[in-house]
Amino acid sequence: MSQGAYTRRVMVLLTLCIAMALGTGWLAAATEEEDILPVIQSFQRLGMIDPAAAGSVWMTEESAVEWSDFVRQAGANAMEGIALFGHGYWLTGFGDDGMPFGGLYNPWIGSLIVLEMDRRAVTINRFLLFTVESEPILSLDSQALATDLMARIERADERFADLIQTDLVSDSDAWSEISSRIDDYVPTLGWIYGASPDGSSAQANAQTAIDRFVDGPFDGALSLLRREDPAWLARLFPVYAEVDTDETFVVFSSTESPLDLVSMTVAAKETDDPIRSLSVIRLFDRLTKRGGEDS
Repeated sequence: MSQGAYTRRVMVLLTLCIAMALGTGWLAAATEEEDILPVIQSFQRLGMIDPAAAGSVWMTEESAVEWSDFVRQAGANAMEGIALFGHGYWLTGFGDDGMPFGGLYNPWIGSLIVLEMDRRAVTINRFLLFTVESEPILSLDSQALATDLMARIERADERFADLIQTDLVSDSDAWSEISSRIDDYVPTLGWIYGASPDGSSAQANAQTAIDRFVDGPFDGALSLLRREDPAWLARLFPVYAEVDTDETFVVFSSTESPLDLVSMTVAAKETDDPIRSLSVIRLFDRLTKRGGEDS
């Protein structure tokens, strides 16, 4: 699929994110964690398309200026937006003084964005950046990936819960470290989104398989998807890819259901049916694999 086609899939989220948040209307102080989610989710979805605009829309003027500085340091463009915001887990909580906090944790680059909200959870007063993991995810197996992701999410949740109960001070090294991790992460997906393909058969086969996944028909290993919600499938996009000598492992997710993923294993050598296996991963629930056992 072309870069433009993927971009169109991502762009449909823009109207959804603004309408969802602005359509709810807040009248009182946030008292439940669900009160915090609309702005956090909308900040993420807009940030995936235009990171700087996400700050302009949801942050105070002072914080938006600081956020723009970070975005410039990260070299944000379409791919950096996907790298930072494409697959983020929502975290919510309240400080000791009752002030609401939100968070976005991205396991692929180990970034944790803590968002200090106003009393009604309408505006982001301040953002703070942290790194949670030192080692990147490296996986060619859906079960191992699911186990790793769940452990990372739990660690991020614990870190977030501890942070919001303290006098928050941003990690002074986080800006440059996250920027560096984005630089490392973007090339692993760039060939999928139309940037810098190397012309190898492994990438070509994976691209063919991804196109089949996006466009159908759902036959062979893809028949596992026939039971899934078409609306959910239509919002999925690649968030991870690992190319090995024998196979390529690609993972899809969305900004609307980050705990639900699809992983695909594709043969590296040219073949009539390059998709070796497909798994639907429900983190903290179950994993269903075409051709294997449910677990």
